[in-house]
Amino acid sequence: MRLLSWAQRGMGLLLLVLAVSAVVAPVTSWFVLSARTVWILTALVLVLWWLGRRRSAPVARLVQRRPRRVVAVGAAVGGLLVLAHLPLAQIDFGWDARQVVWGVEELVAGEPLTQGRHNYFSKYPNNVPILALFTPGAMLGAELGLSPVVSMLLLQGLGVGVIIWCLGATMVLLDRPGSVLPVQALATALLGLNAQTAIPYSDVPAATFVAVCLWAAVRADVTRRRRWWVVALAALVAAVSIKVYAIALACGALALVPALARRRGATVAVAAVVGGAVALGAGVAATTTAAARLTQLPAERLEQIQDPYPVEHFLAMGTYDSQDPSPTRVYGGWNWEHASAMKHERDPELRREISRQKIRTQVLERGVVGNLSFTTRKIAWTWGDGTFWAHGEGVDREKPGLLPERWSPVQAWFIGSGEPYRQVVAPVLHSLWTATLLLTALGLWRARARPWVVACWVSLLALTGYLALFEARPRYLVALLPVLLVLAGLTAGSTPSRGSADSGRRAQHADGAGKTVPKPAPAR
Repeated sequence: MRLLSWAQRGMGLLLLVLAVSAVVAPVTSWFVLSARTVWILTALVLVLWWLGRRRSAPVARLVQRRPRRVVAVGAAVGGLLVLAHLPLAQIDFGWDARQVVWGVEELVAGEPLTQGRHNYFSKYPNNVPILALFTPGAMLGAELGLSPVVSMLLLQGLGVGVIIWCLGATMVLLDRPGSVLPVQALATALLGLNAQTAIPYSDVPAATFVAVCLWAAVRADVTRRRRWWVVALAALVAAVSIKVYAIALACGALALVPALARRRGATVAVAAVVGGAVALGAGVAATTTAAARLTQLPAERLEQIQDPYPVEHFLAMGTYDSQDPSPTRVYGGWNWEHASAMKHERDPELRREISRQKIRTQVLERGVVGNLSFTTRKIAWTWGDGTFWAHGEGVDREKPGLLPERWSPVQAWFIGSGEPYRQVVAPVLHSLWTATLLLTALGLWRARARPWVVACWVSLLALTGYLALFEARPRYLVALLPVLLVLAGLTAGSTPSRGSADSGRRAQHADGAGKTVPKPAPAR
């Protein structure tokens, strides 16, 4: 237990270093922020947190009396803000997201997918599930007279609303009534009002399923009702099918195994881990196959065009250093030179060899100290952008808004090409992010290493390990943002008013509108 506590403090130290570096040298990965503005705004957020924490008792009592209503109202308000924000942040985006939109448009129109779409999804079959996820909703929207893009954005906005609700309900289940509204507000600001949310792609859907998985798993643990583990597993299967690094959440779930072993015995615990792993693997395989059939993109057809990019390709990208002397230097991001070489070489073995040679060259030329420095900087770069790379892909940063010209002054506050966005909105979001990291880091030092606290920070540590190795962006943090916000609510919020869900006494949950559900104490 002492070792686990020190490991938790180590994770807290990592988040503290990341937060401090993001305050000292604030960037959004593609443009530099005013350091003075970020310092002032971060300090202001911390002061507001301190004042709010000292006056949170009435809100906590309200949540305890009407948990279901408060969580629903928080989700509804957040959802409405997101829906209002989506049209204001609309741009004519490109990159992979546009390929997915084109694919959805062709499927909705009942047309066969073009050769361009086949070429894209043969290289990146990992995006077939997100194509399959958006297509039914876009077909329904077409019946209502909506364009595919509008339908996809509405689905994405609904997903953000689900995230906000799940986070609030999870805080109630874990007996943190004072953290419900702050966590929902953070989710609304950092994710719902992020410019990237107006671009339909896989990040927000993956985060939605992660939030559902987390909520269902906590509910299963608190209420001891096994059927909720099935819901959690199904949501995790969907999340991993969309974003493979959502598997980090399964790594974090291993923190729950010791408590299960003490309660039910080692044999049951081992069987649960093995069974869960097998079910997860089988579920992802089945989901991928079903998505391929729905979208008319079976693996056999795609392999006739070309083999998918090998794992080595993403490792080669992950070791890339742009060596740009500017503050927006890229560590482990997209490399046009390597991507071009891979695009013009169809032989899978030669692709692997090109990628391996790139990895060897980039790693060996840096040496041991250089690689340690590169990895450290890459982690700081990935975690250090409070906008999560919004409008940083391709040429999105140059795109104007899509609303009529009279709306241009308003849209300038919500899109990457707008000066008010760069001067005001981005610094505010960045400061909110750095303050969240700071509070979570300090909270990890004072919080007890309870199972759900450990599960959350282990998930984030696993994600960090993945992003340190493979191609990465700050945008890749979005999928597990619900985990960080739950961790912030558990550690930076007020202490539980009764025995917490992790201590095994009782927990109040969002379904009961004040009803408490007994939970047996863990075996000693």
